[in-house]
Amino acid sequence: MTTSQIAFNRILEYRRRDGLPFSALRRRWVESRRGMGAALSPVSPCDAAAGNKPNARSPRSAGFTLIELLLVMVILAILASLIIPMFVGRAEQARVTAAQTDISNISSALDTFEIDNGHYPTTSEGLIALVRQPPGMPNWHGPYLKGSSVPVDPWGHPYQYRSPGQHSKDGYDLWSLGPTGQQGGAGEITNWGPSQ
Repeated sequence: MTTSQIAFNRILEYRRRDGLPFSALRRRWVESRRGMGAALSPVSPCDAAAGNKPNARSPRSAGFTLIELLLVMVILAILASLIIPMFVGRAEQARVTAAQTDISNISSALDTFEIDNGHYPTTSEGLIALVRQPPGMPNWHGPYLKGSSVPVDPWGHPYQYRSPGQHSKDGYDLWSLGPTGQQGGAGEITNWGPSQ
């Protein structure tokens, strides 16, 4: 007797004994095979006897074709070319905004210094006068900036300060050299108006 005949006889025996419908019998047959150490198989004993393999795949469905892979790569490249430029511009815009905020904060500290001492720090005293007391200033009540040093701009360059100012009506010029890091370069951020 072959294996498929034994399995078919077992199904008939279950049906006679329990009076179950064929689907329940098939489920029981699969469970009994699992108990015998056989793998769970989605095919009936009749299919197994006919030589049908449960998970046979045709060579066509074995993987992706080169055309399919190239199509996916082209779609990803198009999406990347649309999305990446949006994020690149945001980083530079964030640096400019940070520099403008720093200039505003330093300006507030300079105004507080001026209220306490009656004048803004000179160009030679510089912005360091906001964190360390210059000699000969008894009314200095600083530090006027948080931290022990003057902040640098988002590009890593020190903020430029001149007092008395040549451009600003506030009495001092305060600016960042911007991404170029050079005096008079494009993209300077100032306290006296648009980039010069």
